[in-house]
Amino acid sequence: MSPRLKRFAAALMVSSLLASCGSSPPAPRNSVPGLVVVTGLYPLAQAVEQIGQGRARADNVVPPGQNPLSYQPGTAESAALSNSRLVVLGPTGLQPAIDSAAGSSPERVVHVAPPAGGTYYWLDPAAMRKAVPQIAAAMERADPRDAATFQAGARAFGDALGSTGIDYQSTISTCPRRDVFAPDVAFAQTARAYGLTFHVVAGVDQPQASVVRSAAAAIQASGATTVFVEPWVPQTTVRAAAAAAGVEVRALDTLVGPPAGGWPRQATYINLLEANLGALSSGLGCPSQGSGA
Repeated sequence: MSPRLKRFAAALMVSSLLASCGSSPPAPRNSVPGLVVVTGLYPLAQAVEQIGQGRARADNVVPPGQNPLSYQPGTAESAALSNSRLVVLGPTGLQPAIDSAAGSSPERVVHVAPPAGGTYYWLDPAAMRKAVPQIAAAMERADPRDAATFQAGARAFGDALGSTGIDYQSTISTCPRRDVFAPDVAFAQTARAYGLTFHVVAGVDQPQASVVRSAAAAIQASGATTVFVEPWVPQTTVRAAAAAAGVEVRALDTLVGPPAGGWPRQATYINLLEANLGALSSGLGCPSQGSGA
């Protein structure tokens, strides 16, 4: 089997292990979740589900198709955020309206921010792995009866993230092009963690000619052949700069929340990370891993 096929097979295996529909190990005592954790970010909801192994359920208050960073919770969502036994959120200030609705009680509201992980730490599997113990510890405090289950789930989820981090490192290390152009800083920490140089092309709807010219010149000078766009961020300036530079446009997903209609049924956080890696490796010209037996 070729290295690429092996990688895809491994990703599928991890995806099946992490899928939230019926693939978790048997839960202790009964199959009814003992802990409901409220959040507003997809990767944190996925972490709760995988750590919980059927004994915890994540309630993401942001509907698909809504920008989680600017979402204004309604009455029902605000009640869930203010009354839940445990609320798990990203760095303070990332979702100001959700932060406000959740309140600031340290006993029940946890802002997960691993050391040196950056604001969007979940885009780097190695940084997200450092966040897993924080999430698991908060879940254990909220429901000590299931501490052993949460500890086992945290180990399994951490191992899956560790494998994905190795995949990122081994793939990106082979890329001949090292410059990443994107509309904001969401991927900056991840790019730098894997030895890439990161550039911001203004994510605004009304492109200024001087900004487009400057960005196009920087793209051409770097030798880049791709610029990246993201959901929830205006793409007009990025696409204008790409056109002026004569390069391709590819999509990266910040994974903060699903699009309208949701992601494909088989999507999990892990294989969405792999999809981002695929976009990066293609845009950076990584050698094809499809040859060989």
